Amino acid sequence: MAATVSGQATTAYTDPVTGIQFQRVDIQSNGGFHFALAFPENPASNSEFIGQIKGPVNTGYSAVSLGGGMVGNLLLISWAQGSTIRHSFRIAEYVATTLLSISSSTNG
Repeated sequence: MAATVSGQATTAYTDPVTGIQFQRVDIQSNGGFHFALAFPENPASNSEFIGQIKGPVNTGYSAVSLGGGMVGNLLLISWAQGSTIRHSFRIAEYVATTLLSISSSTNG
């Protein structure tokens, strides 16, 4: 079962491995989940960001929509494939009970 969240407050978070400072949303339901964003100091100069997503491995995948609902918005998805963590940006075209049609850009 997916958790739906909107209007959550962020908290400051510094990644202990990279030292990158993020703003993070933590969800404690469904085994715990967090999503964090870091933007450049001068955001007018580019359109880049760093996103970090963490969720329980036993759920199959963790995902967040960057624009509200799932359909038509950019999704960041992460999942385990064996001992490798995979991630992908996708846009859902529609959602049905048994089929999800997506366009995708993935790291493998």
